[in-house]
Amino acid sequence: MPDGGTTIRNRTFDEALLLRGGNDGATSTHNLQGQFNTLSGHIGGVSGSGVAYTTFRFVGDGEVLRTFRMRFTDEAMPISINVSGVNTLEIHSNSTSSTRTWGFGGATLE
Repeated sequence: MPDGGTTIRNRTFDEALLLRGGNDGATSTHNLQGQFNTLSGHIGGVSGSGVAYTTFRFVGDGEVLRTFRMRFTDEAMPISINVSGVNTLEIHSNSTSSTRTWGFGGATLE
């Protein structure tokens, strides 16, 4: 992570999960062990400009919990997802551009 955090469009976060992937996508897997109820944070494009889209999918124990589609130039989108009882959480990003980096910043689990 660069000094000063990671900027997702209009917001800077001390910590962020970065995902890069074209049509094949990128996936990050997390073991929640059923200990949390809510996942929240902000998603969006990290840097650059141009036309690109991505679909973020949040999958808990093999079941799609939420899907978000956004443009690379959209403002950072606040999200909140019910993860009650989820053991394994996967975060998928499938983008129309393999040169764009997408981020999930300021993530909190409660």
